[in-house]
Amino acid sequence: MANNFDELDNEVEEILESRAPRAIVRKLADIELEEVTWIWPNFLADNKITIVDGFPGVGKSTLTSEIAARITTGTPFPNGIERKPRDVVFIAVEDGVADTIKPRVAAAGGNEQHAHVIHIEQEGNEITPDLERHLECIKEAIQEIGNVGLLIIDPIMALLGNSVDSYRDQDVRRVTTPLGRLAVELNLAILIVRHPNKSPSNNALLRGGGSMAFIGSARVGWVIGKHPDNPDIRVLAISKSNIGTVNESLEFQLTNDDTYNCARIEWIGSSKLTADNLYESQNLEEKSLSDEAKEWLEEFLSQGGMDKATIQREAQKLGISIKSLRLAREKLGITPKRQGSGTSHTSMWALPTSLMPQPSTYALSNVGTSALNGHESASQEEISIQEAEGTSNPWQI
Repeated sequence: MANNFDELDNEVEEILESRAPRAIVRKLADIELEEVTWIWPNFLADNKITIVDGFPGVGKSTLTSEIAARITTGTPFPNGIERKPRDVVFIAVEDGVADTIKPRVAAAGGNEQHAHVIHIEQEGNEITPDLERHLECIKEAIQEIGNVGLLIIDPIMALLGNSVDSYRDQDVRRVTTPLGRLAVELNLAILIVRHPNKSPSNNALLRGGGSMAFIGSARVGWVIGKHPDNPDIRVLAISKSNIGTVNESLEFQLTNDDTYNCARIEWIGSSKLTADNLYESQNLEEKSLSDEAKEWLEEFLSQGGMDKATIQREAQKLGISIKSLRLAREKLGITPKRQGSGTSHTSMWALPTSLMPQPSTYALSNVGTSALNGHESASQEEISIQEAEGTSNPWQI
């Protein structure tokens, strides 16, 4: 009996040893050299992850539709060559498929038979895709389509799931590392769309939202921004490349397609602007807008405090954004004060005392008409009475 147990122990030990991880050593001399192949030379590579960053409204999703159209038809990219058509898959949660993605691809001249969208269903209900939990079924769907050359993920932050902290490297790697393997295994490119963070830095590599693991996992990074001299022109710049040459940036315009009533891209030519330049101009633009908002807000509040809702409403009439207004408030040192309680409370804004217009000494001593004693201006005694009775402006802080 003892021998039987010994034999069983030996078998179990052998099984465990066979399943244990092992380090495999390979000489570089034994590895066959491979060249990087490009869908779009130096911009979009086969079997790799590429990330495109850009603020809302610059045309990121319109560009992904343009890319999809060219891949599904084999049409050459700017500075590219003709390739065999391949299929494209979208995983997109912000843009509607029927009213946004489909018309954009059609307006760009794409072959709709070779463009696909993937949704995730569970028990008959559509749920938000989770790139960590649902990657295997996404892989199976792509394999069923066959000949897929590009997977577009737009935007990445909306597809991470509750278990992933987008600012934690380890969490992000749990998503990007399997995506990188998927690109190689299925022989396709992956294009990830991302929004920038709110940092004032002009360094493009530091401006992408979330962890640095995102751009670290990508082999190529892009930035799309407005041209600093002409906001109607967009610039596509390479922010990083581990596998190719950093090409000159490209300029394009967003024009309306009359047939499909949506935006499409018209390429203009090359540009000397870099990815860092685009953030520099964006930061200057934001600074200029916030300075204009600051001047308006200081003048608007010079007569006394006002509730936040009224301030925002009046600012909106002048085209001042909520973001510019917030920056202006911070620059002026305004501390909002809550008035009231519950759902009926309001937030009051008032200039610090140091920024409020000060009455002149002459006005205080001049004699005229007044609501209190017939003087034109309140005397120092009257001001003291107002302060004691609490009738002075309570929002001048």
